[in-house]
Amino acid sequence: MRVQGFEPLDIYVQQFLEAGGDLIVCSPCDEFFCSIGKGEALLEGATLGGLTGIVDIALDAATVTL
Repeated sequence: MRVQGFEPLDIYVQQFLEAGGDLIVCSPCDEFFCSIGKGEALLEGATLGGLTGIVDIALDAATVTL
């Protein structure tokens, strides 16, 4: 994905992960929106999680970005 005037999205995602960010993909998104083909692996550094796990992390965080 690319928006005129900005670098491709994958560059920002990689920078985020290199800076220690946690990239969590929800199960429904992975199954219905993020997967190009069944059985494809998530992006290296990403983890599969559910809403409950994300809420737990958010409650303990000083800052949450959606």
